[in-house]
Amino acid sequence: MDILQEITAHKLEEIAALKTKKPSLKEALLNSESGIIAEFKRRSPSKGWIKEDGRADEIPLSYEKNGAAAVSILTDRDYFGGSDDFIRAARKSGVTVPILYKNFVVDELQLAAAALCGASAVLLIAACLTKDECRYLLNKAHELGLEVLLEMHSEAELEYAELQPDLCGINNRHLGSFVTDVETSFRLAELLPQSLKNAKQNGEQLILFLLTVANRNDSAAVDPILLTANALRAAAPEKAVCAKATDRVFAMMFSIETSQNESEICEQIIPQTEAQMRELLGNTAAAVPQLVTVSHRLDTMSLSEAAGCIRDAAEALTDRANTEANYYFDYREELLRLHREIISEPQREWSIQDMADRIGISRSHLHRLYKQLFGMSCRDDLINLRMEKAKQLLTYTDLRIHEIADQCGYQYESHFMRQFKEKVGKTALQYRAETKK
Repeated sequence: MDILQEITAHKLEEIAALKTKKPSLKEALLNSESGIIAEFKRRSPSKGWIKEDGRADEIPLSYEKNGAAAVSILTDRDYFGGSDDFIRAARKSGVTVPILYKNFVVDELQLAAAALCGASAVLLIAACLTKDECRYLLNKAHELGLEVLLEMHSEAELEYAELQPDLCGINNRHLGSFVTDVETSFRLAELLPQSLKNAKQNGEQLILFLLTVANRNDSAAVDPILLTANALRAAAPEKAVCAKATDRVFAMMFSIETSQNESEICEQIIPQTEAQMRELLGNTAAAVPQLVTVSHRLDTMSLSEAAGCIRDAAEALTDRANTEANYYFDYREELLRLHREIISEPQREWSIQDMADRIGISRSHLHRLYKQLFGMSCRDDLINLRMEKAKQLLTYTDLRIHEIADQCGYQYESHFMRQFKEKVGKTALQYRAETKK
């Protein structure tokens, strides 16, 4: 074999590898706990630049690390600020989950580009294609080892599902007008085969739970909306159905026994979601987003009526979130200042009532706002800081226990000893014996 024959044989091997099936988007969604396709989009025609400096070698990987089942990357240049190179950069950064090539695919050359840059699946939009064109592109995608997510919006487009794409998606937003109608999903769901609907639970009550974020911080390292979606899915009751109702509102439907207390179950979801957020953040000091929720007991299984309920509740919830966001930020600077003072002087004789009076709110509001901002109550924060100071004094000084208790703000040595053992898991003397330098 001469060099030309060798190169040709190698190229044939490369092409064969290119056509092999990529990581499956369908399997990833079915097997994932989150079921989320996290999107990397720097701009849009309706909103303009969303994150002009967004890096494809950082953000998609952070999505994967925070539980996304797959990543969707916009590659359209002129309207969405995208590029095929963004998928290459994401793969090079270490992204291993399936990547959806999101563009307005109208020609098979785009399918080849998707395969070459490292995508696992491509988006085909029924509104952009005739049924024959869609069939042709779907078959070509499969020849290149790519899966197809077929997006539909109207009842007329449902017949495209007959082409048997790997996945079907319902877009609540009309791509021409950019009007979002949450009822779209439910209206179309009624027309889909019965096997795609959730089975009715005999003798149980269906609950609709909606949640949103009040204090969204666009400069945060992790997008609060993605964080909330991941956390809510992880905290959801067994067999719950979760969906994004509007831009910032998430809906969850789950069944409970008629004897169960609806309010108690819904109230439990909030701390569970916050706990999942802190776990996803790596238990850092970063504040979790402020959550605002409502719940409804559904008396009908009609999906269209449920959609109307979601629409009305989402609007009310968004108004309430805006109100609470303003309320929250009114006191944010005061809370940050208070937190800094506690860090610098944990030994002071702090009074929760005095702290609340200083800010001009009740004790219960202080605890709630403080926990939303710092992930723990004001009291727990103070105790933890005192314990850290005590551990430093036990390790690096020869002070007696009553002296350490006094320097940490405790009037009684017995109170200090009891709290130290509760928080550290051992007595102060045991800790000193193990760590004394």
